[in-house]
Amino acid sequence: MGKTRFVNGFVWCWDEIDGDGCICSGQRKRGEVCIEDGIIKSITTTTTTMDNNPSCDFVDEEEIEIVNLEGATIFPGLQDAHLHVGILGQYMEKIDLSNCKSIKDLLDTMKEGEKALPDSAWCVGVNFDHEKLFERRWPTRQELDTVSTSRVVFCFRVCVHIVVGNSLGLEAMKIPLHRRSFRREKCNRKKKKKNEDGIGHENDDDDDNGDNGDDDELVEYDISGNATGLLKEGECYKVSHAMDHSVSFERMCDQFEHGLKECLKFGTTCVQTNDANGWKVYQHLLENNRIPIRVHLTVLFDELGTCKAPPHPLVFDNNDMLRCERVKVFADGSLGAETAALSIPYRCKHVTHSTCSHSDYGDDDMKSKAETEDDGTPERKRATTTNGQRTTGLGILNYARAELERMVRVGHENKFQLEVHAIGDKAAEEVVGAFQRAGLSPEDRPILTHCQVLREDILDMMAEQKVVANIQPSFVVTDANWVLKRLPKRLLSSAYVWNTMLERKIPCSGGSDAPVETANPLQGMYDAIFRNISHDAEGGDEDKQRNLRFKQEECLTFAQALHLYTLGAAYAGKSETRRGKVEPGFDADFTIIKEDVMNNPHLLRDISPFQVWVAGIRRDEMLACAIVSDQQ
Repeated sequence: MGKTRFVNGFVWCWDEIDGDGCICSGQRKRGEVCIEDGIIKSITTTTTTMDNNPSCDFVDEEEIEIVNLEGATIFPGLQDAHLHVGILGQYMEKIDLSNCKSIKDLLDTMKEGEKALPDSAWCVGVNFDHEKLFERRWPTRQELDTVSTSRVVFCFRVCVHIVVGNSLGLEAMKIPLHRRSFRREKCNRKKKKKNEDGIGHENDDDDDNGDNGDDDELVEYDISGNATGLLKEGECYKVSHAMDHSVSFERMCDQFEHGLKECLKFGTTCVQTNDANGWKVYQHLLENNRIPIRVHLTVLFDELGTCKAPPHPLVFDNNDMLRCERVKVFADGSLGAETAALSIPYRCKHVTHSTCSHSDYGDDDMKSKAETEDDGTPERKRATTTNGQRTTGLGILNYARAELERMVRVGHENKFQLEVHAIGDKAAEEVVGAFQRAGLSPEDRPILTHCQVLREDILDMMAEQKVVANIQPSFVVTDANWVLKRLPKRLLSSAYVWNTMLERKIPCSGGSDAPVETANPLQGMYDAIFRNISHDAEGGDEDKQRNLRFKQEECLTFAQALHLYTLGAAYAGKSETRRGKVEPGFDADFTIIKEDVMNNPHLLRDISPFQVWVAGIRRDEMLACAIVSDQQ
């Protein structure tokens, strides 16, 4: 890697940082940076000189690479604290439904994409959002049958917690097309399991602390008992896993590499990624010099103790380009799918495949109806009927309290860091409680991922236990237009409260959840600063934009937003002594930006990084080389 000196530019310098990495102030200073063998050796600014090794003045100029920054600023390498690199790479090969405005538009896009597929391939569409469709509902099994009756067809909602399949798709997943057959098969499975074990199972019965992802809620049937094609949570994940198994190992490696390069394009130097079946893939990529940025892999809980995960937390190589120290548990679902677990029912149950829709009554009617329901009715007893199926409208807790605590204990006893997906306040309450009962300490860095809906008591618990809040700022923009209609009023005050959490000294890290949102951390910073109510709104004009922001008081400063994707992410990844700052002794991971984004943060969403360095090597040049190679 050799020696490199960065000249004619600026350096971002943090102010003094407390033990939890929660200080969010800093400034850029004109200066130079010297690195050697992937480590920062010295920094000289107009006001200070930091030097870890006087010999790094590099007397022999012939051995030094000089980088002219051309007035650009060296920032600590941006990190993405939560995403799915493998799925990101897969989605680059699927049919993109993100711009569809109606069911007809979605079906036409699927039909056009289906024409280009080989005979045996599944037809898979991704990133549709029913909230953006004119009909405000999911497509149906029968509608997807018009795309093809000779091949499997699936459409994934943008949150990846919902998928809709055609008849052949449901049959491929062994899901009966009629409820009576479904219940008979479910009963037979339980009897078979009981006979094999010789005992009953504690989780066979419902539990007051959760729905346990009951199959009746995960597969939707209409009032006549016919499958609508809609699959939620666990049944949706089974489709994803089936897709993985249908792809060769080498093709999977290509998809993961494409996902990593997509992150690199946006200036990301390290990903903390949740990837099923990822451990062997990343080892293969690293051994073949195909990992351009650092990878902190989080394995699924079900992968512990198998060949899909290391036997213990592991840093794979000396350069720390690959490590696996974290395990992931999903406590609930998503708000868009109404499977996030709430303590109070959703205000307006979204109609899916019935004959009426939200357009059948106005917003004022919905508000009045919701406000009436939000007063005085026993929260966990009230039920609604959707498509002939009775539900409490509270979303889904994937595990009973005892099972969730067991999973946390198992991960902790195996020395893995715990990361638990929790979007609804009820899920967050159960997860933080499980952390406490399992004896996790601040040194264990337990992570609560998403944290979209909380309560004052949960915030207090998180602050006391120093639970890391892994947040996705771009969710605010995506959710803002409809979350006011769906969340109970009593939960809105503690929803999407990024600034509140920082003020309470709750450690926070920033991620994208790509491909749910863009993998661009600069866009994430922009959304944390401006919190626009749509991706079409623009920052910059304070008076003009004030009314276009969701919870203005929760907007972050530039330094706070940068903190999420640098120091905050490094703290979450237990690497804050090596990354997150531009200081002597730290890794030479830089995201270099030409524009003055500190004073003009509205530029963040429209720019690309000037240069990206990881472990002392310029990495963005690899993207240009790859493009030339592909063209040849």
